[in-house]
Amino acid sequence: MQDTAVTVIIPARGAADRLSAALAHLEVQSFPSARFEVIIAGYGTQIGVLPDRAALERYTSGAPIPVRLLAGPFSTRGQACNAAIRESRGSILLFVDEDLLASPTLVEAHADLQGHLGASGPVIGRIGPHPQTDPRACTHPSQDAVQARARIESNMPYGFLDWRLDHISYPRQMLIDAGGFDESVELAGLEDLELGCRLERKNIRGKFSHEAVAMAWRTVSVEDIRHRHYLKGYALRALEKRSGDNGLVERLYHASAQPYLLRRLYSPIFAAVCPMFASNTALFRFLIDHVGVYDILNGYRDARSGLSPAPPQVTPAHAA
Repeated sequence: MQDTAVTVIIPARGAADRLSAALAHLEVQSFPSARFEVIIAGYGTQIGVLPDRAALERYTSGAPIPVRLLAGPFSTRGQACNAAIRESRGSILLFVDEDLLASPTLVEAHADLQGHLGASGPVIGRIGPHPQTDPRACTHPSQDAVQARARIESNMPYGFLDWRLDHISYPRQMLIDAGGFDESVELAGLEDLELGCRLERKNIRGKFSHEAVAMAWRTVSVEDIRHRHYLKGYALRALEKRSGDNGLVERLYHASAQPYLLRRLYSPIFAAVCPMFASNTALFRFLIDHVGVYDILNGYRDARSGLSPAPPQVTPAHAA
């Protein structure tokens, strides 16, 4: 019997139909099915309380790869992920967002690169659009990677702010030695940044892989993207307080008073113009990137002022 090399962990609080699509893509991997497993780690208002959980369990019972459901109760994503780490059998832990679909070579690419690195750090995979989606459509997770791609292309270090649980693998022992995720963090998205900050302080750097591809398939609105960026900025203030680095956001986004005031003037115009262009155009990416930085700074400034979060509202079609 072959040993389990990789455990794919899907932190989930969505509907079972999304998970079924994600599992279907994991069933057709080039990596041997006997050498990896899948753990669905539900948290919050997640699969543990959905009426169709029984249907999902029937689906997973016939899958060619071992699939386990951990439904808590876990109130935070950090709790769910730590439980999955404890239950995992693989020496490599691959986290994939429930809204992403695995390319056929996803697991193999992470396993190969982790093997070459010798368990020295995380591997951040690429997020691209699903080939069957409209190339002009805006897909949710890939927009968060715009700035990350710019930093990679300019040969700048790939820092912990890009170590997101959307698509990343870690050596299991590294996560155990680090103490896992901070379970007290309530805002999903902050626990992975906090962990990345701790690891980077130990001089552990992330590696980016163009070969490891997860595919975004759900289309979203510009408002949805802005909503996510605002909440990221709000979370970064909490990360600053935890790390004791009060200049983190200013350095990352050049957030002096003058650039911020300029962004405040032109960002509403950029946001209004964005929907006029297809999301696969360079002009759209330029506009949404600049609006995104403005929303990150807005969220950060609101958190720093002690205000309750007030992100741009998501349109009803994308609020689910």
